[in-house]
Amino acid sequence: MIATHDTDRSRTHAVVYLRSLAPSVIDETRDHLSRLESLVEEGSLLGYEVELWGDAISCDPTYPAGRELCETVERFERWAEDRGCSLEPGFSRGEICSLVSEETHDVIRPPMVCLAVYEGETLAAVYPHRDGSTRTVADGLADLERRNASDPIVAEV
Repeated sequence: MIATHDTDRSRTHAVVYLRSLAPSVIDETRDHLSRLESLVEEGSLLGYEVELWGDAISCDPTYPAGRELCETVERFERWAEDRGCSLEPGFSRGEICSLVSEETHDVIRPPMVCLAVYEGETLAAVYPHRDGSTRTVADGLADLERRNASDPIVAEV
């Protein structure tokens, strides 16, 4: 559910994170991106970005790209914790073994598609999440579409 708390909706923007650019994923997300584009065109959303994060994010502190993505997921986890909900099963943590060095590495396995909504620099909502029931990316888009066009969002769980 998205609740309103601010009156400056011009700062509301979204980031869509994709696990892959494979045709099956793109086909699945085409509708999501179209809906976001419609929200931008009608002025309900300032804009959106699409980022690729792969099927496993290395949390190795010596790897800057992985560290940045891990920090993003950790922000998502804090958002969920502050609201008494969970990002699982969409996000999971585990280990993988390197085929090159045979070392194990801690990784985060992200969902196929994730939607993060921001009010300015403040994280307002993350989809998917679980708050008794699973709230999908499609649910997040529906929440954005339902809200009063003059109301920015802060997710309420």
